[in-house]
Amino acid sequence: MGRTLLGIALTGLLLACGGDSPEPLAPVEDPLDWVDPRIGSGGFGFAYGSSFVGASAPHGLVKLGPDTSGEFSDINFLHYSGYWADDDTILSFTHMHLHGTGLSDYGILAVMPTHEFDPQKTRVTSYAATFDKQTEVATPGFYGVTLDSGIEVELAASTRAGAHRYQSGSADQPLFLVIDLGKALQGNDVDDGEVSIDAETGIIRGRLRSHGAMTGNYGGHDLFFELHVRQPIANHWTWADGPAEAGLGSALGSKVGVAIEIDGQVAELRVGLSLVSAEGAAANLEAEMPAFDFDAAVTRTAEAWRELL
Repeated sequence: MGRTLLGIALTGLLLACGGDSPEPLAPVEDPLDWVDPRIGSGGFGFAYGSSFVGASAPHGLVKLGPDTSGEFSDINFLHYSGYWADDDTILSFTHMHLHGTGLSDYGILAVMPTHEFDPQKTRVTSYAATFDKQTEVATPGFYGVTLDSGIEVELAASTRAGAHRYQSGSADQPLFLVIDLGKALQGNDVDDGEVSIDAETGIIRGRLRSHGAMTGNYGGHDLFFELHVRQPIANHWTWADGPAEAGLGSALGSKVGVAIEIDGQVAELRVGLSLVSAEGAAANLEAEMPAFDFDAAVTRTAEAWRELL
């Protein structure tokens, strides 16, 4: 009797489900339209998603994006990825980040645009800028924002290289870039670094050694970079553990960096990275971003994400 009732029930269920099938969903024209890289960058404490917000390629070494601060400063448990959704201040734009972790690391090789540079203030965070969330644009492979100073920021990335484009926002305001090799996320540190600049060619090379909550477990790591500036450099400064000095071509110390004044209102950078050698950084830049073409870099990485999605 029980089996009979079960059979009747199953038959009725099959008949009820046997009507017309619903129309299939229309194919997505562009999967990138459905992606918001900022999802997971909010929440408080254990609810913080720790999502990286910035420009990156699939499985890329380079994760180029903003490190932020706000009501809770840049306390690490809200900034494992460098970015927290509720912040209103950008400390700098750095080239390496983690995504979705419960520990902080990286936030290294910092660049920050500014309308003024004080040789006595060499920490990149001295040039932190507030911003309006409504000006942010984040898509797979691209990040853009307008700082309250008026400077427009655009970032792109390939697997091992990053591209920057900065616009002063005012014909009356000079454009400086502060490049700080000593900066890292809170709870992490840079042990030492070295940098050289050829202002005639616009080439900046360097190395830093950092350690964080993860990389510190095996003694830290070196990061080598090769950075090319498209526009002429009007003035430059370097520093090592003290005030910046004008015109010097190199620096070596525990906290080093370089600042440049751009001859014009727009600055474009392309930066190759390597965890192995200076030659590797130069080779990665040549292989992935051999010329200045910011829009092409955005398009290539968007297409890589499109194919993956």
